[in-house]
Amino acid sequence: MSKKDNIYLIGAASYEDTVEQRLTLYSYIRQLAFLAKHMKTAEDYIHLKRAAAAYGDEAEELFASWDIPSRYLVYGDPGDLDALREKELLDYGEDDGEDDLTEDDLTEDDIPDDDGEDFEGEVFLDLLADMAGKARFVSEVLDTLLEISGGQPDSAASEHE
Repeated sequence: MSKKDNIYLIGAASYEDTVEQRLTLYSYIRQLAFLAKHMKTAEDYIHLKRAAAAYGDEAEELFASWDIPSRYLVYGDPGDLDALREKELLDYGEDDGEDDLTEDDLTEDDIPDDDGEDFEGEVFLDLLADMAGKARFVSEVLDTLLEISGGQPDSAASEHE
């Protein structure tokens, strides 16, 4: 399985920060486009230049906070993101090679036997891994259906742009 096929989890706070940063950058681009489109005088040019400088500085601060290696900007090699991926994402897309919980691990009450280990955590992670496998399967089925249908959802998405 390639890294592209893995399923990763991101915390709610990180997700919300990412959305907020995307919206901020989008608003900068829209504002610069508006200023450029309506530029008629030297004063308009000065406003555009000041806005571009301010937005550029803020964009640089955002980029620095993302810890994206500069090498990735130059070469675009996804392998350059491995350290960042390891730091920020929880990977539930690969089998860890451990066996799932068996009947031998359960007590008479069907409760995991706690031999000093964190069985609740293990059961939870096993459940997440199982769900990730099912999500991958559904994704593959949807990709196949999309190919069979001739990619109609893409054309529907472009209508909204």
